[in-house]
Amino acid sequence: MPHPGWAPLAPDTPAPPKPGVIPLAPLSLGDCFGALAGLVRGYWRPLLVLGATIYGIAYTLTYTASTAAVLSLGSDDPFIDLDQGLSGALIVSVTLLLLLAMALHFTADAMAGALAPAVLREAVLGRPAPTADIRRQAVRRTPALLGATALTTLACAAPVVAVLWLTLMSGPMTLLLLLLVLPFLVWFWTRCSLAPAVVVLEGAGPMTALRRSFRLVRGSWWRVFGIQLLMGAIGLATATVLVMPFELLGSAAPSAAGDGVEFTLGLLLLLPTIAGALVTTLLSRLTVALLYTDQRIRREGLAPALAEAAYSPR
Repeated sequence: MPHPGWAPLAPDTPAPPKPGVIPLAPLSLGDCFGALAGLVRGYWRPLLVLGATIYGIAYTLTYTASTAAVLSLGSDDPFIDLDQGLSGALIVSVTLLLLLAMALHFTADAMAGALAPAVLREAVLGRPAPTADIRRQAVRRTPALLGATALTTLACAAPVVAVLWLTLMSGPMTLLLLLLVLPFLVWFWTRCSLAPAVVVLEGAGPMTALRRSFRLVRGSWWRVFGIQLLMGAIGLATATVLVMPFELLGSAAPSAAGDGVEFTLGLLLLLPTIAGALVTTLLSRLTVALLYTDQRIRREGLAPALAEAAYSPR
């Protein structure tokens, strides 16, 4: 028996309404690709402009802080000093830089990720998505999205840390436990993966969003996992294509240039890195938002409510 949403329509069955980028019916993989293309064509401004701004600020601050720290240490290569060892200033600088980079990039991922569901909500209904409105929605939901991401990360990291601790205490053979832990982590991550869309589209808190994601994914784990794996591979390949030529250009640049030239060149080489991070995050979050919408259409009959909202006067 064909899966609902995958079987072709009978000749006398009317096509589902499509006020926006998706038909208001269970989505096929082709519908997901079509929605992504429609979002790029019609909603590129809030997605790309706001996303590039968010990542541009995060990467520029990180790069500027790291450059300032290296110059303040007064060494061409302060990270490797076999004669004197690691200095206290170096340890403090590296620690602070790591904390700053983690905070900036964690926040940038959450804020850029919040853009995707906010834009898709309007795109599904065929409505415009003003950049200012999308920015306000993303900023407002970023703290809850950070909380949901942090809870998922901690829950996935706890078994790995436990196995590593057992390895230190009992020997390397306990590393084999990772073979048992990894399938659980993949299962758990997939069950939690729709939480970002729930946070933005339903205004839920972190714990509520995780519980809701668990319920929505139930019975559709393989489909949710497979589509996200495919889109993740596409995003990674695209980011690699964007970044690799500039990485080669950076490695071929002369090393004898002055500090100002090296700093400017480094800033320019951040552009493909920002583009790669933006593409990966937006593709991932848009896929999650599409899967969330699809699961609600399949499990909760959301299509009539969407059609009413799309065709009723605002």
